[in-house]
Amino acid sequence: MDVFLVTKQMMILFSMIAIGYMVYRLNGLGEDSASRLSGLVVNIFNPFLMISSVFGKSFSSTGNLFWENLILVGIFYLILFLAGFLLVALLRPDSAESPVYRLLTLLPNCGFMGIPVVSSLLGTQYIIYVAVYMLAYNIILYTYGIYLVRKGNPGNVPPTTFFQKIRPIILNPGVIASVIALFIFFSGIPVADGVQSFCGYMGNPCIPLSMLLIGCSLASSDILSMLKKVKIYGFLFFKMLMIPIACTFLARLLPFDNMILKLFLLMLSMPAGSMVVLVAEKYGGKEDCAAGGVVLSTLASIITIPVVSIFLP
Repeated sequence: MDVFLVTKQMMILFSMIAIGYMVYRLNGLGEDSASRLSGLVVNIFNPFLMISSVFGKSFSSTGNLFWENLILVGIFYLILFLAGFLLVALLRPDSAESPVYRLLTLLPNCGFMGIPVVSSLLGTQYIIYVAVYMLAYNIILYTYGIYLVRKGNPGNVPPTTFFQKIRPIILNPGVIASVIALFIFFSGIPVADGVQSFCGYMGNPCIPLSMLLIGCSLASSDILSMLKKVKIYGFLFFKMLMIPIACTFLARLLPFDNMILKLFLLMLSMPAGSMVVLVAEKYGGKEDCAAGGVVLSTLASIITIPVVSIFLP
């Protein structure tokens, strides 16, 4: 495990968060402005990042490993989906925090943390397999994730018709972008250099803006009160250590390529994804709980990822 690489990524991440925190404290960005900006990130910048992630990659170039990876991606999200229910049953958070804890458990940071760690430890040729995790991440985020946060917000008016229920899912920019990315990946259709550059430019702001907005969210919340919540530490232990270490023993029973299994376990070791904070903010969820889970799990990953790596097959 390259501890230096993980530490470097953490320094970059928290530097961005610190800038967002200071900008908010200096009145450079108000609550209304931050909310509007989060909408741009969720609905514009992140979808373009999703599409740009599949450029230069195709299904035909991955061989049999793609199918093994696809099966593991399904197992990955099934484990985390069930783990979210178990976590809520153990911690017993209030009704507003329950959906946030479930999302923090279900959606790890496969992109910003996952890509550089996998690239360093397994090689750049395995980034294509991380992209599959990211595709599933975005589909889940923009469907089940939004549904879960809206359901946990008592201020939301529940939809009355079937179309009203599925409209936010079908017409969501994130889902549309995921479908486009899947089509490009499986069809191998060539994409003009200009289009690739455009999508790349539009997706590039996603990571720094996400971190800045997390900093703004922290600045507007009671950090000391967040750190005093005992349940958040139970979440960290369960999410960052128990789940990935337990799955290292499960992985040994699967007849898959060893490197693909290591990637699977590394993905399980990633901290909570920052997009959970933005979705919580945009759709009226407990953003302070989401921000606490993201920031503290990211900080904890400096220690927990090397610990989990000891158990890798």
